[in-house]
Amino acid sequence: MAGVAGAKCKWVTVLYFGVARTTVGIHSETIDISDEISSSLSESVGEKSGNETVASSGDGIALNRLIEILTDRHKSVNMKKVFEICQWSVDLEMVANVESVLLKGGEE
Repeated sequence: MAGVAGAKCKWVTVLYFGVARTTVGIHSETIDISDEISSSLSESVGEKSGNETVASSGDGIALNRLIEILTDRHKSVNMKKVFEICQWSVDLEMVANVESVLLKGGEE
């Protein structure tokens, strides 16, 4: 996605593979996370505890929050069950803990 030089990208691209792609019926989609980031500025959700989990902060949203957004977006095909068995990667790096990854925009 092209943008103005120096402008911060607030979009993430979601690529679907295997059963997720079959279930949702598309191979990719782009999600605007700007509103999620903005709303987290006014909430104190970015606390870390125990397992060093990250919710949302003014800098971005946690991957698990994006999964919630996608689940809600695709309710009609019950992606929640599919996402429970999925493995996740961000920018070609496998993710062990979806709560510990902060998405700032521009990721795939």
